[in-house]
Amino acid sequence: MKILLKTLVLFMLPILSFAQSEQQFIDHMKAELENATNDTIRLEINRNLGFYFQDGEAEIGLAYHQKQLELAKKLNLKLWEADAYQQVAYCYRWLDNLPASYENYIKGLKIAEDPASSENTYAHNNFSYSKSPEEARQSIIGMIHYEMSSLYARSRQIDKVDYHLSEALEIGKQLNNKKILSLSTRDIGKLYAVKEESNNALNYFWIALKHYENSPYKTQIGVVHQFISEEYINQKKYDSALFHGKKAIEFSSRDIKLTPLSNSQINLGQVFKKMGDLDSAAVYTRKGIETAKSINSMSFIGYGNVQLSSIYKLQGKNALAYDYLQKGKNLLDSINDAYINRLIQFQNLGFDQKVRLKCLL
Repeated sequence: MKILLKTLVLFMLPILSFAQSEQQFIDHMKAELENATNDTIRLEINRNLGFYFQDGEAEIGLAYHQKQLELAKKLNLKLWEADAYQQVAYCYRWLDNLPASYENYIKGLKIAEDPASSENTYAHNNFSYSKSPEEARQSIIGMIHYEMSSLYARSRQIDKVDYHLSEALEIGKQLNNKKILSLSTRDIGKLYAVKEESNNALNYFWIALKHYENSPYKTQIGVVHQFISEEYINQKKYDSALFHGKKAIEFSSRDIKLTPLSNSQINLGQVFKKMGDLDSAAVYTRKGIETAKSINSMSFIGYGNVQLSSIYKLQGKNALAYDYLQKGKNLLDSINDAYINRLIQFQNLGFDQKVRLKCLL
């Protein structure tokens, strides 16, 4: 029993450490917001808090970005208003409210596409590390195109994914903006991965990795290692998959990015499963589930449970395998049903902008 207790304590230490660090950050930012002496300070703090919550607790992030939007309108800061619409749209996308996400992206894009929006500005370097208001305006356009590609990816409209990624990549090249370049090339790699063109996918992931390494924007570098690991699994190059899987966990842990950390832990469990190390596979899959629980990520909890079921089955633990399979499938089915309803609403809106296809190579 003592050995089991010690194991559980060690298992939970990373989560407890993250939780303490997160709470300190939240407490500090809330105190700063409470003591803010003017609206521009409140504007920045609401944006920062929105960013903090939007990937794990999107409803909370949405509330902060809506406050950012309110303050930006009050201060007549058009770039901040466009950015706020972009962040609100991002949160709605996380919440599977695709129509609301689309509506807010279009509002942000309309503002940013007006050159006059860069005339009255403040702290323009907040927007993709831009060096001027005009560069900030272009960067916001690029980021909206990039995020709209993800929106259309969720609605399975691949031609529009292609279009928006191409637009983002072109702006990234024009500005030499490493953030936009790293994100757009990474997701072009994902597009090839979906098409099962593994070599092309890896090529773009390596390009994305170089952009990340030469950029101040490094908080998603673990995600790229994760995607590289997945492609090496597909190619049955398990040693390489293991190396990049560990890198993904290292960077996501360092940056306290719990959503990609959960995904990377579950992925590493898959690598160990493929390599026949079922004990390590179970350990990392359970870690991924626990991390997902800490941020209430139902999808990763579901995927983790299904994977754990397959590991238990290989270990001959049939009762546990059945139990975790039912838990995982029930959770994923409920998520999928809700998502399909949202998807139908989005597709029924009949948005059909003209799409200009470009070659990705």
